[in-house]
Amino acid sequence: VVFGAVGMLGSKALVGLFIRDLEVVELGQKIVCIQLLSAPFVGIYYIGQNFMQATGSALMATITSVLRQGVLLIPLLYIMNAIMKMMGIPTAHVIADFISIVVTSVLTVIIYKKETASLLIVQIFKQITIIRKNSRENIIHNKHLIR
Repeated sequence: VVFGAVGMLGSKALVGLFIRDLEVVELGQKIVCIQLLSAPFVGIYYIGQNFMQATGSALMATITSVLRQGVLLIPLLYIMNAIMKMMGIPTAHVIADFISIVVTSVLTVIIYKKETASLLIVQIFKQITIIRKNSRENIIHNKHLIR
């Protein structure tokens, strides 16, 4: 967030380091500011991607990756360019990022709930096994006391 704010505030100077034409610098400044809108949130997307891969949901991770860079971005580039001309291109990136962040977040929560539910089931079965074992031991112990 801090780097994004610094990038937005210093975008004109940043672009000016590479380009001397003032019109192009102003255009570059606008593009940098638009691109930085999704920057603080893209980390959520990558955390979700890594979580999916780590939990063995590689297919979902692949789907969300293709969603961001292909399924969403390519059509959005054409659509936003037709609507907004030059500013449509960075705007398409931001829209694709935000949609991907939402989809990845929802899938991550679903996978997380499945994983925690399966862990809970494993814990319940372990507890049942311990209770059964203790019950058998108590029965055997009580039989010895009765004799």
